[in-house]
Amino acid sequence: MTTTPHHAPLDRNLAIEMVRVTEAAAMAAGRVLGWDDKDLADQMAVDAMRAALDSVAVDGEVVIGEGEKDEAPMLYIGERVGSGAAPVVDIAVDPIEGTTLVANGMPGAVSIITLAERGTMMRSHVAYMEKSWWAPPRVARSTSRRRPAKTSGTSRMSWACARATSRW
Repeated sequence: MTTTPHHAPLDRNLAIEMVRVTEAAAMAAGRVLGWDDKDLADQMAVDAMRAALDSVAVDGEVVIGEGEKDEAPMLYIGERVGSGAAPVVDIAVDPIEGTTLVANGMPGAVSIITLAERGTMMRSHVAYMEKSWWAPPRVARSTSRRRPAKTSGTSRMSWACARATSRW
């Protein structure tokens, strides 16, 4: 008797999905790098991030964003994103941190997103607060402001965040 193996659907890692989301935003903003139009760079990043997020299998709600502060294009607080499938998550987002840098063709802009289980992330209308990121120690030591993350070869996340700062 021969049995046909049952193939379960491929389980996608949300961290890798978020790399794709930030990469989409950074690549979109990078298309107008140095055009002296920070609103256009921001709009392109927001549109790309929203489209990428809507393809991810999550039921997400934006709880921290920066658009309300400066009336910029935004993923607004309370906006639902994702396909609507589990897991249910809160999202903090800034499609481009450093729009002036992008507009002026300078390095240092990044695309940022954070996910947490629904109800575990602080909800705040405050745009500026102490921000930190966590990485394995070897990654944290090898990434510096003087050397762009893209050239350090430390991680795909660093590479995706650095894309908006690259000239191509």
